[in-house]
Amino acid sequence: MINKTSNIEKNNEKELSKMVELIHVNKDIETGHLIRQSMKYHYPNINDWIKYKIKQSKKRKPSENSIIESGRQLDEYLNKSISKRKEDGKNWSVQHELFDWIETIYNPTVFMTIQLPEHLKTENIEVAKERFRSVLSYFERQLLGRHWNKYHLKFICFLEGGISGYWHAHILYNQANFKTWHLWLAVDNTLKYFDWPNYCIHLDIINANKTPVIKYCFKEVKVDVNGHFDSSRFCLSEELFDKPKH
Repeated sequence: MINKTSNIEKNNEKELSKMVELIHVNKDIETGHLIRQSMKYHYPNINDWIKYKIKQSKKRKPSENSIIESGRQLDEYLNKSISKRKEDGKNWSVQHELFDWIETIYNPTVFMTIQLPEHLKTENIEVAKERFRSVLSYFERQLLGRHWNKYHLKFICFLEGGISGYWHAHILYNQANFKTWHLWLAVDNTLKYFDWPNYCIHLDIINANKTPVIKYCFKEVKVDVNGHFDSSRFCLSEELFDKPKH
């Protein structure tokens, strides 16, 4: 067991955070390897310390949108909200309501993009979903440990075919109590585990102006004539992990 002051002192956390950031932003695999070796040399008990810090981060406040765990529930919520706005004399579209829900209630702080490596690219959306599910499951495990699926870090996943037709994913997280370097380290470990190039997973912190990022994610989200969004291009983490509650 490790305590707050043993092995790695609190004033070293800033330096360690910089090292993790260097690994994440550096696209040269050899340089990333040298940085990792340096981390192990300077912080021989780094793994115990990281587990301790991540355990601290698990104590998160429930999010306001915790009752919405499936596309169907979100669809119902959006249409009820629109009906109420109409009663108040406002005429909002489903796109506008969904955008508002993400920006104000969900409140994303992290933007992640996953591109499959060349040998795994696919035009089949179901195959792509399965591959994204596998990668994101491992990412969550790196953050929360082997029982991550009991209380995972929720996200919204947007699936895009783009011009090429090969599927990739844009993901919005609210990082809760996790620090940025926790996420970068989890990304790095995930890339190492799957033996993927660094470009396959890119993670950015969203600044105060969330609008451009959310608009970017909405590029391929369509709404039908009945005001229901196309859930094949958009899903919540509970659905991707096959655990919606009805």
